[in-house]
Amino acid sequence: MIRTTTTRYAALALLTALALEPAAIAQDAQSTPDAPSMPGPLLAPPSAATAATEVGPSVRLTGVRQWHAKDAPVLVRVETDGLVEEVTLMLLDANGQLIGQSPVRASTIDLRQVIPAMLEIERASYLQGAVRGESIGAPLVVEPLRTPRRVRTRDRTDESGTVRTDVIGWDADPLPNATREEREAMSTPRPVEPQITAGFRLYPEEDLLLSTDRGDLRMAFAHDEAPATGHNLRQLAREGFYDGLTFHRIASVDRLGNPFVVQGGDPAGTGDGTPGYAITLEESSLPFDYGVVGMARADDPHSIGCQFFISLGREGTARLDGKYSPFAYCVEGEPTIRALESCVIEDPATQRPVVPPRILSATLAPAPPRAVGTARATQRVTRQSPGDSAGHR
Repeated sequence: MIRTTTTRYAALALLTALALEPAAIAQDAQSTPDAPSMPGPLLAPPSAATAATEVGPSVRLTGVRQWHAKDAPVLVRVETDGLVEEVTLMLLDANGQLIGQSPVRASTIDLRQVIPAMLEIERASYLQGAVRGESIGAPLVVEPLRTPRRVRTRDRTDESGTVRTDVIGWDADPLPNATREEREAMSTPRPVEPQITAGFRLYPEEDLLLSTDRGDLRMAFAHDEAPATGHNLRQLAREGFYDGLTFHRIASVDRLGNPFVVQGGDPAGTGDGTPGYAITLEESSLPFDYGVVGMARADDPHSIGCQFFISLGREGTARLDGKYSPFAYCVEGEPTIRALESCVIEDPATQRPVVPPRILSATLAPAPPRAVGTARATQRVTRQSPGDSAGHR
């Protein structure tokens, strides 16, 4: 499992920053003994996050406000420098499928009126500006404020006699990889809250630029899968929380020899640290695979805070699906991931590296444009060196 060793968490609620608590991913891993060379810079210089989204040099899309009640206008300001007469607004899902589009001129528009289909979305979608058929600038995320489903758990006593809490499903649905015993436990009916859309939230799509002393990483957020988890991490990054922290755990392989995870973001540097609060586990169907980023937690599912981990391969992390919240994926920096997993390990029991890789900075930058028919997830990194970590990808 990916869990933190902390057993007590503060019950703080953050509306704009939903945090996921540190968790230890798997408890058994061994390291690759090589010290990595530092890859060259991969990322463009980070830029400060702004309240608006630039759509090319002459068009600017801005959410007039961030939060919108269900029956209130969803106002978007479209600004140009006068050289562009018409902008096409396209609402796309995560796979690049067109939900709706409309040509507009520079003005403040009600998105509900311009693209009525936005009222029916159940997952975050992306409002993209285009000029003469070309997508320009970072999109605005249009996130429906949906009632989350409730996690289902059961207590299990492990071989050491310790009682563990297992996540076995959501509402009435067992996890796809649930065991027979877990499916039987799910057969007991529980109240199910109706899922409604209470409103919408608009914000610019941004990527996380993680600069480390082993190289750089660029992470794209899966707003359509785990938006609350992403909000939490972006808020921590904006406030400089991760600057100077380390990757304290290098679990390059699990007990079966499958590629596992690298874990960081703990202010204590031990696996016990938190940001002083915890947020709830968020349902996400994003599969754990190479380069996918999830939030660590303790045994309590709702103990997510600040620690995150990067999957090193599907073989070792598929068992985490549904039990942890994958919320992002690396789109640049595959050599850096290999450099991190190659650190020399000081203690195989804790998987602590002799020299923990250091996070120099964590900043946000505008995401690239989205286009019809193209899913951002196809840009996720894949392992380029089959010889590392048993050649898994």
